[in-house]
Amino acid sequence: MSQNIKIKNLAAYLFALLLFFATTQLIMAQDSQNAIVSISDNSLGDLRSAIKSENYGLRKSGIYLAGKHSINQVSETLLDQLKVEEDPNLRILIIRVLYILDDVKYADSISEVASNDKNARVRNMASSIYSVMKINNFQNIAEKNNSSRVLK
Repeated sequence: MSQNIKIKNLAAYLFALLLFFATTQLIMAQDSQNAIVSISDNSLGDLRSAIKSENYGLRKSGIYLAGKHSINQVSETLLDQLKVEEDPNLRILIIRVLYILDDVKYADSISEVASNDKNARVRNMASSIYSVMKINNFQNIAEKNNSSRVLK
């Protein structure tokens, strides 16, 4: 009987994920290779639920989708999940998605994981991503400085 309940729960989660896909509208950005995603509040709620789900596959899919479509609106949910996620592979996936979301404000959280995570693979990946984020940030600052000199 518990197997039937698990199957029904999985079906409900998959239906919610399918609903998320059905309500997501992609709009291609003119100057970017990445798509800008416009999604409803209900779809964002479904994605947040997927990221926090007890179901491993649904959680992994939700995290992956947030990165694939650069959905910044779920970044706080990703940061919260990073703190409680037990699976090292999903912690690495979350760190990669936070890098894809490309915001310097996530660097401190990634640095903390690089220093304190119990898994060596996770620490190494977080350390590498943190280093790349620092380099990218310095390059952005240098480009801004150079462009301001050219304009003067």
